[in-house]
Amino acid sequence: MHYETNTLDCVLKTICTNYGDKKAIIFNESSVTYNDVWNCSQRLARNLRRLGVGKNDRIAVILPNSFEYLYVYFACFTIGAWAVPVSTRWEKDEIRNVLTDSDVTVVVYQDRIGIIDFASILGSIKAELPLCEQYLSMGKSGLPGALSLHELIHGANDGGREEPLFEKVDPEDVAILAYTSGTTGVPKGVMIPHRTLVLTSQHTGALWELGEGIGFSVAPLYAAQGFLAVLIDLVCGLTMKWNENFNPNDILQELAKGGITVFHTQPTMWTLLLNQPGADFVDFSCLKKAIVSGSLCSYELAKKIESKPGACC
Repeated sequence: MHYETNTLDCVLKTICTNYGDKKAIIFNESSVTYNDVWNCSQRLARNLRRLGVGKNDRIAVILPNSFEYLYVYFACFTIGAWAVPVSTRWEKDEIRNVLTDSDVTVVVYQDRIGIIDFASILGSIKAELPLCEQYLSMGKSGLPGALSLHELIHGANDGGREEPLFEKVDPEDVAILAYTSGTTGVPKGVMIPHRTLVLTSQHTGALWELGEGIGFSVAPLYAAQGFLAVLIDLVCGLTMKWNENFNPNDILQELAKGGITVFHTQPTMWTLLLNQPGADFVDFSCLKKAIVSGSLCSYELAKKIESKPGACC
């Protein structure tokens, strides 16, 4: 597929011209098409521009896997803002360090994820983020003054209002400011440009010869593995399926239904799956590729995966 420019907004727009009405993401019992992803992300981008968000602004994202996460990413790419994914497993001090280090101007968050109250965490460090001008909440009880992310994405038609102007986004512009895991020290920000993400997804998809089918991933979108899995599958025109959480039995049930051709996993995920009593009764023959990344996959584990029918690594 030829892109006019190697920028992620151009990639999505080009994909829509080829697969616009095709399902892009299946999440739980809902699905969205490629056109849905484009339209929602563009509406959000326009509304963010009206709020004063511009090129090179940093937008922190504290969300669980959701359609909205993808809309925020592509809205950032359209504006030329830097998406700053934040792990939902980080504690208060880790979140503070990343938000202050990245000079965020907008925080997009879900009030509560599991047992963690992110609205309270953000409220307690708000005074330490003097550059942050907007808080966009996905939930019922946001911070005082926080705007509804749902309204900015799905609100009433904004036709008739002055169309905001977007600055040109170049392939070498930063798309994502991703922070390292911090296993050997304080997490450090890594600036990843549009071109790197576009070419990586293109070449990887071609190398893997993914073709038609359904990709399946449970990796969080704040992690490089999670977002790249989505981008690789979307560039190849696949439909991608997400599960909300990694529950080994639920994952095995999804695989047992058939139809999934590409499975994005980590070594620890496969270890848990293969140790389930029901693993020996699941037919993996629908799989064309089992992608194992994120950490080192031992030779022994790779051989166990390859022993499953169709699970070609």
